[in-house]
Amino acid sequence: MTPRTPLTEVEVVFQTFHGDGVCVRETEDSPDIWPPRAACTVQASNTLLPDAEPRRGHPCTVAAPARLLIEKGLL
Repeated sequence: MTPRTPLTEVEVVFQTFHGDGVCVRETEDSPDIWPPRAACTVQASNTLLPDAEPRRGHPCTVAAPARLLIEKGLL
């Protein structure tokens, strides 16, 4: 059994889920960034409900391998 790659979390602005990707931005006015959904988890930030769906334009936390976040320009 191979060890799992540790995940790194970053705060971003959620845009949308589409197909195999999730669209996020570093800031509201920055370009769209599309990490693959299979390689990351997305969770709404600043909410009282732990399982709340992220909403467009609201902050969210993306957890993914550091390598992917660096490749996508999020680290």
